[in-house]
Parts: sequence; C-alpha cells; structure tokens
Amino acid sequence: MKDYLLIPVMPTPNGPLHLGHIGGPFLRMDVLARQLRQAGHKVSIVSASDPWETHVLLRAHGVDSAPADVCHRYHDEIAASLAALNIRYDRFIHVLDAPENEVMPRLAQRVIDRLAAHTGALRVINERFPYSIKYGVPIVGGLIEGRCPSCGSSMGGFFCERCGAESSPDKLLEPRSRLSDDRWEWRNADSLFLHVADVATMRATAERICQDGKLVDTAFRGLQLNENLIRLTHPGNWGIPCTAPGVSPGSVIFTYPALLALSLLCAGDMGHGEPAEGTAFEPDRDTVTIASFGVDNAMPYLVSVLGQAMSAGNIKPFDHYLTNYFGTLDGKKFSTSRNHAIWALDAQRLLQARTDTIRAYLALVNPQHGEEDFSVAEFGEFKLEWEDRLDALIDTARTARHVDSGTLDLARLSRLLEARDVALDPARFELSDAAKAVHEWIRAGASEGATQAWALGLSVLAYPIMPELAERIWQEDGMPGLPKFDALSQRLPA
Repeated sequence: MKDYLLIPVMPTPNGPLHLGHIGGPFLRMDVLARQLRQAGHKVSIVSASDPWETHVLLRAHGVDSAPADVCHRYHDEIAASLAALNIRYDRFIHVLDAPENEVMPRLAQRVIDRLAAHTGALRVINERFPYSIKYGVPIVGGLIEGRCPSCGSSMGGFFCERCGAESSPDKLLEPRSRLSDDRWEWRNADSLFLHVADVATMRATAERICQDGKLVDTAFRGLQLNENLIRLTHPGNWGIPCTAPGVSPGSVIFTYPALLALSLLCAGDMGHGEPAEGTAFEPDRDTVTIASFGVDNAMPYLVSVLGQAMSAGNIKPFDHYLTNYFGTLDGKKFSTSRNHAIWALDAQRLLQARTDTIRAYLALVNPQHGEEDFSVAEFGEFKLEWEDRLDALIDTARTARHVDSGTLDLARLSRLLEARDVALDPARFELSDAAKAVHEWIRAGASEGATQAWALGLSVLAYPIMPELAERIWQEDGMPGLPKFDALSQRLPA
C-alpha cells in the first residue's frame, strides 16, 4: 500500500467552474483518487483556491466589492461546483480563513528565505511598472493586457501562454489597463527573481514527471527566453508580502511561486487537523505527490514550482504532473467573460442528465493531448443511448438476481480492469482509455445478456468514473465497502 497526496490545480476564486474546468484537472484527480482507494492505497486529495491571483482584483473592480469578499463568495461557489459533479476533496482550503491565513505567509517567506540561502541564486532587478492614477494600484498581472513582444500574440499578465516568454509591463506591446477609465504613470521598483543555474537537470526532472513533451518544450523555451530567471515578486497591494533584502517596499510574492507554498500548505493538511508545514514534500518522505493542471498553468508548475523546489534543496518536487489542454463547447472555447459555458452548478438541469452521464462523456472527450469538443448535440445522443441502455441492462440484471461464475466473464472483466488501471497509472494517465474499458463492458452486457454478476462487474469497473451508479449497484446487492474485484470474486460460488 502506498501513500498518495493529490493536489488539483488551485482555482482563482473570481467565478464559478464550468464543464471546461471540470473536464480538465478536476475530474481526472477525482477519478484517480477513487481508483487508488479502490486498489487499497491511502489517498488524500486536498487543494485550495488561490486568492492572490490578480484576476481577483479585476473581478472586485467589476462588481465594486472588496477583494476578500470576492474570494469568500467564489471559494464557496467553486466548492459547490465540484460537489455538483461528485468531485470529492478531503479538504478544499480557503486560505483567507484562520489558521491558514497565518500559516500561508510563513510558508511562502520560508521558501524565499531558503532560496536566498543558496548564494547567487536570487537576483534583484529594477523594473518600470505602471501605477493607476485613478485607483492608486500597480497595473500588473490580470489588470493589464497587450501583445507579447516575443511572438506578437495577445496576452495578459506577465507570461505569454503561446510562447512562454515573460514580459514586464514596460515591454508589453500596445499595453492597456483592464480597469475602466484608467490612466497610469510609470514608477520604478526592485523585484526578486530566482536564477536557475542547472537548467539541464531541471528539464530532465520535468520530462520525468510530465508526460507531455510539448508542454515541457514550451515551458523551457519560455525559461530560456527569460534568461533562466523565475519571477518571485512584483509590486502590489494584494498578495503575500515579501521582505527579502533589496526588494522594494510594498512587494508581494507573485502568484506562480506562491503555488509552491500553497502546495506545502495542502501537504501539511493531509491529517485534516491544524495545518502543518509541508510534510509530504520533505526529501525523505515516500508519499507520492501528484498535481493536475491545464496548459495555461504549464509555466507556473513546470518552471516556477519545479525550479523553486529543486533550488531550495529541502523540498521534494512533485512526483507526477497530470496535464490537459483547453476544451471547447460546440466548437468555441469555453469563455467565462462571454458566458459561453455550461456552469457546473447548472449542468444537470440544462443537460437533463445524471451526474454520472456527464462525467462519463467528459472522460471520453478529455482534452489530454489537444483540444476536444463538448458538443451539446452529441452529448444528447450519448445521454439517450447511455442512460436508456444502462437502465434496461440493470433492470434485466435485477430480474435475473443470480450471481454465479457461469454468468460472469471473469477473464474479460480482469482484462478490462487491467486496461483501466494501466490507463489510470499516474505515469501515463489516459482518462479516455479508462472510459473506453467501461464502454466495452456495457456493450458486452447489451449483446450477451445482463446478469446480476455482470452488474456487479460494472460496479467494480465503472466506480472511478461513474461512482453513483457503481455504489448503488454494489450496496443494493448488500456488498460491503467499495466495489472491488476481490470482494466480487469471493461472492461467486466455488
């Protein structure tokens, strides 16, 4: 039995989640957690919202509210969005609540101090930043947009999602504030950066823990374009204060490196009591740590989080990264700003479908290797066939009410379980392949006859992806615990 810590990406509490979010890093971690627990492993799935993202400030400006109030509101909505798709965390931390709001700054500063202890690792660079004349805040991160000076693509914040290059605001082409009716003046500030000396070793580690070579290439091309420097701070009035020597007063820790401190916070919360400080990431711990994130977080995790962990010396990097690209909705990118989305809280009502059906479809069209489309029309056809077929098969199985070795193709079930488990191995993780194994078992029941033994086999095989159906079948038959192959085998007569 192994000990696993799963940390899904930390969402920004500036809005609820839609199915594009759910079908990326969140569903895959829930499926993995269920599969690992089914196999008998100890699993903790813990995450947090990231309140320090500057997009919180943009939302607060738009609704004329305090940033903390925005975070409180949307942290709760995000938690409800996850629950609506039966995605279960052991804990979803609200960092602005006590005691985490006291522990988090200490963790973040401890990482900075550890990096500073490595002679030559930190650089202080004087930069020009725009400050809003009207609102009195630095126009950085999500508050500014323009075009990337490296590739010309539209970008906001410090990093271009297309090429990975960092652009400080004074280098951004055609910069403009996202705050309404804004004008700015330029001021100088000293920011802190981490210099990566051994890029080759860092890249080899990235290639080991992340299976997507395209994302690794993009991230390390960005690091090269940025002269092997990783931003640690910027001026701001919202964030975790940084008091490193040489940094301008009023500097805060940039949200990318703060993800490492947030991960340490989650690791310390594995026991679900008072938050400790990063136990699972200590070098001598054998806990397997896994993060999941989308393409837009490749630079934060593959460069900033990994670079800090390796440079600090006393922090073990994540063991696995599970990644995905963006999904589309009827051929167009999910968009919060344009309201082109199916919100997780509304999905069952709008799609008139069961949670398990939505999860199964999202697993099939999972954008792991590139863009995949959630077609509402295709989903409707999938739902009709899926739910009607399953209902008919399970009704037939209930009528049969017999479980014996002659009514269960153990060899096929064993093969499909092995295929599912290989697909869900964190070292490769192919969620769509795991869903296809479930589909094959359902097709077998439709063509060869559904017995109670077949239904229990479905329960065992489908549990990680379709937990409500699997648990109902298992419990209605009086089977104890989680649906497991060993328990089903023992139920069969000799």
